[in-house]
Amino acid sequence: MAEAPVLDRPQTADTRPQLGNERAGLTPHHAARLIFFSYMVAQGSTDTEFAFQQSIFSYLHEQHPDWKISDEDKSTVFEETKKLVDSFHGAVAPNADGSNSKTQHPQIDSKYDKYGDLQKNVDNMQATFNGEAQVKEPLRQILLYTILQDHTILVEKGGRKRSNPDPNDPRRDPWLSFLVHYGLQGNSIGVPEYNQMFRDVRSYIEARGSIGKTFHYLPQIGTMYREVIDVHNQHHPNAQVKPEQFA
Repeated sequence: MAEAPVLDRPQTADTRPQLGNERAGLTPHHAARLIFFSYMVAQGSTDTEFAFQQSIFSYLHEQHPDWKISDEDKSTVFEETKKLVDSFHGAVAPNADGSNSKTQHPQIDSKYDKYGDLQKNVDNMQATFNGEAQVKEPLRQILLYTILQDHTILVEKGGRKRSNPDPNDPRRDPWLSFLVHYGLQGNSIGVPEYNQMFRDVRSYIEARGSIGKTFHYLPQIGTMYREVIDVHNQHHPNAQVKPEQFA
């Protein structure tokens, strides 16, 4: 599964209605947007994507225990999510065998070819919201997966492919660290629930003293964190992070 493009938002004034302000309850469109943007938060992870998104849904359930998805609404949530995927990645036409034609973005064809992962995430969100959080201590898992994915993209792969790279624009920044940009520095990801999630991730780290203490049973995570910070600082001289601040 190829890495999905990142839907980063520029840090400019946004006059559009923000997700989360629509109403107190959970509408199918609201749920669909949360699923759609969960792919952004997961950064196109291949090995951990469903586990990452399951942790996100568990976090949302803890924050909004009144949110439910009925069986009647579930099909609408799927169709709304599919529309968002199609609108971003290009039109997808059904083939005679029930599969879907390739999108305008070859790098994500394998990801969205049959929408199977979309249905799985709709099912997972419904099961989580209508029952109990499927992941114990979801913030810890969200933090872990964010570090792992940042490290994979920034350190192991040498950054994202961008045709016109600009480290000052999150949409075009090949070396954007989600943990640093959205978590430690508190920039908006464009979705209020996920803005709060990243603020809570930072508070989670601070309450435990450091990344190292948070994952004392996984010492390599502290090393990965420092390597991510090194890449970030190298390419963002005006937005430096002191590794020892959260190490």
